[in-house]
Formats: sequence, C-alpha cells, structure tokens
Amino acid sequence: MDEARRILQEGLVKHITIVRADTQTAGRGRIEGRAWIDMPEHCLLMTIILPQSYKDISAIPLRAGLGVVRALETSLKDPALETQPFPELMDNYGQHEHKLAPYFLLKWPNDIVAHIPGDSKCFGKLCGILCEQTADTVLIGIGLNLLKSRYSGLNTDLSPLSLEEALGFIPRAFANLDDAACSITEHVIQSLHDPSWHSEYEHRLWGRGALMRFLIGHPRLAQEVEGICVGTSEDGSLILSNNGKKRKFVSGEISLLRFV
Repeated sequence: MDEARRILQEGLVKHITIVRADTQTAGRGRIEGRAWIDMPEHCLLMTIILPQSYKDISAIPLRAGLGVVRALETSLKDPALETQPFPELMDNYGQHEHKLAPYFLLKWPNDIVAHIPGDSKCFGKLCGILCEQTADTVLIGIGLNLLKSRYSGLNTDLSPLSLEEALGFIPRAFANLDDAACSITEHVIQSLHDPSWHSEYEHRLWGRGALMRFLIGHPRLAQEVEGICVGTSEDGSLILSNNGKKRKFVSGEISLLRFV
C-alpha cells in the first residue's frame, strides 16, 4: 500500500488502478503494530486505488471482503477442472438465499477464513484486507495466501492458512497473478455497487449466532465485552446482543468465539 501511495503522490493515477507486488517489506494489518509477513511468490499482494467517487459508499471494508470471496468461488467454477473437490461449495455459489453453508467465511470486518483441513472446529485466515482513504481516493489493500509457507513469529488471532492448504490445489485462475488481481478487482467493484450485498455478507459472516468476546478499540488498550453475534448493519457495524440488549460497534476485534 505504501507503493500505491507513492504512485498517487507522483500523480500517475487517473482512473481505477491496480498495484501488485511479488513481495513486500513493510506489510501491515488493520490493527496497529501487526505486520503482514509473506514469502516471495507465495501470496497475491495488491492494492486497488479507487477515485473519489467511491468515498461515499458505505461499509467499503465489508463489501471488499465479499468481493474477494466471490472471486475465489468463481475461480473454482473453472470448467477446465477435471474434478470439483468441494461439490457443496459449487452448490452454494450464488445461492445464499437458500441458507446453504458457504465454504469461505468473512470474519468481521473483512478477513476471509476457511476451515483448517482435518479439524472442523478450527478456522484459518486466508486473506487480510486493509482499507484506507486519502483526500481524494480509496485504497483497498489485499493479501491472499496462495502457497503453504512458514508462518513462524506471526502475531495473529487466527492461524494463517493458504489456498493450497484449504483446497489441496491452486485454482488455475491464479496461474497468472496479474490476471488474478484483475479478476479480484472486478468482483470488488461489483460488490461496491451491489445493492443486495448485505444479505450475502450476513450469510457468510463467521461467528453469527455464536457467543464472542469482543475488544473495543485497539487490542492493547481495549475494553472487553461479551455477547451473541447478531450480525452486521448496512453501515458496516458489528451487532452484539447481551442480556437482550443490542449494541453496535464500529471498531474493534473479535478475540474469542464459542458456538452455543
């Protein structure tokens, strides 16, 4: 994202722009003090630069996460695949109104998670998204784990997980990372303009209906609350219920999840 800011400062951006890197030296997460560490050619690292007209769109981080999930599921519908390893995922695509369980889930506000193979109760983090705004642009940074890597020394709330580990293979759509970045961008843009995005996000919300521990504000200084995850509002807030009272949170982090 720092390189995207440099390009902006040099006046090289006139329209929607994609900046992609093979690796990064100063990757960071949404929470201050957390780094995103990658191995060269093991991740898709990209920033989408959007013009000022996108600044008034609500819940951009949530919509961006949904767009990445849609791109992932589209990559698995490639007719060139001789077998479809997850038929339940194929059945779910585009049918969230039928209440089928999605394979990729969205951890509020915009992380993408999936089951760790061999452990149905544990999830791993496939993708992190960082959204920021400048005076006249919106920046959407995306880091997607593709290949299994060494994840030592990471300070994260969920174990990192790669697409290779989650699926057992890498979809052909990621053979060319420039093409993959373009596909993801198209799906993100579609989600930003989709008036029905919220119902699909709700269906994919990780932890909905579960008891969770939530840290309000920065984790190091946060106040801790507990409640049942009711869902999200269309402005992007997380809604928790405690003793029948609902509260909305615009910032913070889910620190513990327990299904009831």
